[in-house]
Amino acid sequence: MRDSLSADDSFSPREKAQEEFYVKQREAERLQSLREKPREVRKGHASLEEDVMELEEQLATDET
Repeated sequence: MRDSLSADDSFSPREKAQEEFYVKQREAERLQSLREKPREVRKGHASLEEDVMELEEQLATDET
C-alpha cells in the first residue's frame, strides 16, 4: 500500500520531462536577458557621452 501511494504522489516520467523542459526554457530566457543588459548599459553610456559632448560644445560656443 505504501508503494502505491508513493507512486501516485510522484511525477510521471512525462510530467518530470515537461517540468525540466519548462525550467530549461525559463533559464534560457533569463540568460538571454542577462546577456542583453550589458548592451543596454553600453548604449546608455554612449548616449550620455553624446549628451556631455553636446553640452561641452554649447559651453565652448557660449564662452566666446
